[in-house]
Amino acid sequence: MKKGTKQNDLNILLLLLDMSTFMGLRDAIAILTLFKTGVRINTLGHIKESNFDFENKILNHEGSIMKNHNYLKLPLDDQLVGLYKVLIEQNEKIRSHYKQDNEFLFITVKGATIWGN
Repeated sequence: MKKGTKQNDLNILLLLLDMSTFMGLRDAIAILTLFKTGVRINTLGHIKESNFDFENKILNHEGSIMKNHNYLKLPLDDQLVGLYKVLIEQNEKIRSHYKQDNEFLFITVKGATIWGN
């Protein structure tokens, strides 16, 4: 049985990331998403910006990206909502600069998708 991560362990990990860089910010948000929502790493890589309902603080997962293929709605806290909005703004700048056309939340520093479609 795997031992769960504790909040203190998460805080130590986040302190090691340089969140003043795009990669550090992106990685911190990915880690927080995994910790707070329990989504799997493969699902994380397929989250699109259109999956968010910021008004209701919900992350909608399409069945096609879920391991069990069931549609899932996950509640989000204010911290994640704020961080996602910041990441989406940064993603737009990067995609525009590198002329990339995708809507994935987690992208490379050159605007490409991290995982294959």
